[in-house]
Amino acid sequence: MREIYSFGDISIQPNTLVLCDIDDTLLRFEKSLLDCYDDTIETIHSIAETYKMPNDFLESSLRDKENIMKLALNKYHHHQLVTVPKHNDENGFRSMTGEIKRKNSSLIFLTARPKTSDWLTMEHFRELNIRHDEYIVHYVSSVISKSKYLLEHLGEMGNYVNVIVIDDKREILEEIESEFPNIETYWMTKVLTDYERNKAKQNTENQNKNKEKIE
Repeated sequence: MREIYSFGDISIQPNTLVLCDIDDTLLRFEKSLLDCYDDTIETIHSIAETYKMPNDFLESSLRDKENIMKLALNKYHHHQLVTVPKHNDENGFRSMTGEIKRKNSSLIFLTARPKTSDWLTMEHFRELNIRHDEYIVHYVSSVISKSKYLLEHLGEMGNYVNVIVIDDKREILEEIESEFPNIETYWMTKVLTDYERNKAKQNTENQNKNKEKIE
C-alpha cells in the first residue's frame, strides 16, 4: 500500500484497470465524515450539559461508538444532499485520467454508496464537470465489503494486466490486499491530512485563547 496526497503520485502502466473510490477520494464536501463524527460528539456533550444529565449517561453515550458513527453517517449523508461537492484533487485527477487514456487503460468508480444514490452520483459528477457517460460506477453499498464485491465481480470488469485500487479508507485497502496480493493499492490521505491539520490549528487557537483568559 502506498500513501498518496495526490492522484498525480500514481504511476499508470499500460493495460491497467484503475478502481477509484468517490467520497473523500475523488470528491469532498465542506464537512467530511470525520467532521460529522466530531459534531456528533459535541452534540452529545451539549445535550448532557443543557439537560443536566448525569455523568454516567454522558459516559455511556460516548462509549457507544457504533451509535455515534450511525448518527455521524446520517449527518454526513444529509450534508451530501444539501451541499455542492468539490474536487479533492482536480489537477491530479485530470492528470491521471489523461495518463489512463494514453496508456490504453480504464477507470471505473467503486463506491460504498447504495445503488439508489445513482441519481445523486450523476449530479455530483455534473457539478464537478465530469462526464458521467464516460465512466462506469459500481455501487457496493454497505451490504458487503469491497474486497468481497471484487471477488464476485472483478472478472466482469475486463481483462487487464494490472489493477489499481484507490481509496481513503486504509482498512478497506488492507482487506483487498489480503484477498488480491497482486493488486496495487493507494491510500488517498488528502482529506484525512487536511482534517488533522485543521484540528491541530483549532487546538492551538483554543490553547492560545485559554492562555489569554488566564493572563
